[in-house]
Amino acid sequence: MAGPALPSIDYYFRKERLSDDGGERAHARIVGDLTEAKAGGLICDFRVIEHAEAFPTPADESAVLKRLREFSMVKKVGLGRQFGSNKYHFSLFPSHALLVSVGSELRNVFPCELENGRVEALNDDGEKLRQVLLLDSVSNVRYRSRLIRTLEALRTNDAGLYREYMGFPENLPNLRAKQAPANTKPDGIVNCYFALRERGELPATY
Repeated sequence: MAGPALPSIDYYFRKERLSDDGGERAHARIVGDLTEAKAGGLICDFRVIEHAEAFPTPADESAVLKRLREFSMVKKVGLGRQFGSNKYHFSLFPSHALLVSVGSELRNVFPCELENGRVEALNDDGEKLRQVLLLDSVSNVRYRSRLIRTLEALRTNDAGLYREYMGFPENLPNLRAKQAPANTKPDGIVNCYFALRERGELPATY
């Protein structure tokens, strides 16, 4: 009798955020851990997807964020701030995100952090991933908790510095200059973040 189907993982990352403190190390660790998980038979496959390539336009990103919003409501898990901000829930992908699926069914999403910096698994697949990637190790929890508290303190006490941390990077890609192999929504390119900034319509923070 065949065993349960193994999960597959889509790992999304923001290239422009790799230069942040610890960004390159986190990216390399996640890719390394996923490679080991596949070699060890814990997952069937994984993809590493750069954010700008995955979502040529904000509309493309919004479609996936809508799916995540529905997922969070069904599973009753907080994802809004992790995929957005305190003010704008489900507005954009974070620097690193893992979407775990079995077949076409979305099973788990990371980060789905609790306020104390811990990660909550939604089922056995997610618990296995949480352990394999050491998402709840003492050092990782301490780092996330400190970062969450720091950003919240800045948001309430130093709005300018908060915007420096949470604002969009200066080097936003101009997707109008890119030539994608296929784009089913070419008109959406005029609403990429680069174009929104040109028109003065880009929010101050994520």
